[in-house]
Amino acid sequence: MEIRWLLSLNLIGWFSRGILIILFILSFISWKIIFQKLFHFHHIRRVARKKRVSDGELLSLEKGLPLLATITALSPFLGLLGTVWGILLIFSRLHWNVGGGLEVIAPGIAQALLTTVAGLLVAIPALFFYNYFSTVLHFLSLERE
Repeated sequence: MEIRWLLSLNLIGWFSRGILIILFILSFISWKIIFQKLFHFHHIRRVARKKRVSDGELLSLEKGLPLLATITALSPFLGLLGTVWGILLIFSRLHWNVGGGLEVIAPGIAQALLTTVAGLLVAIPALFFYNYFSTVLHFLSLERE
């Protein structure tokens, strides 16, 4: 069985499609922050070996981290919202079409779970890098004292 039908936006409801679009945008924003911070943290750590890191440099490292934390917390809930909405639609369709069996339910559940997978794919790397950046920032501030 091919998975291509699952990824087709034509078969996903408007609500789930909207959630997937929002998750895509959040993913783009989080990866933008991650790549900017990787470069910036690398630069500051190199500078920290030679001289003391200033307050302004530490503040610039913190910029964007609250947004990354928000994306980390929000993404799984958006994915779950899409899943609950999709399952709600499946049950409402089953209510009106009494003869529904597993062949009717399974594709709908797979489509509903797609938003949860998308939410986790956004949240997991964002959480990893948020923790990494927070730890490095903590050690840089300790070295400064």
